[in-house]
Amino acid sequence: MAREYFPNDEAKKDFQQQFAARLRTLQKELGLSTRELADKIYVSEPTIISWRVPSVAHYPYVTTLIKLCLECNISADWLLLGRGKMIYEETD
Repeated sequence: MAREYFPNDEAKKDFQQQFAARLRTLQKELGLSTRELADKIYVSEPTIISWRVPSVAHYPYVTTLIKLCLECNISADWLLLGRGKMIYEETD
């Protein structure tokens, strides 16, 4: 059985909604269609759609999250937790 990391159902629902919203924001800001985003990180279009629908509650594997962040130059902190800036900025 999978271990649950949310303290309650409300926290889980909130995370699902926020993750889906950030993914939609990412697509809009980068001007990527669902197909383009899917192609960029080598997943199917229905997979992206399932991540954007909070009630479905599917999430990317860690390796796919890393690929998404690297390919789109976005911050994992922003994508997962809503912290910091969306676009990753390297520091010297």
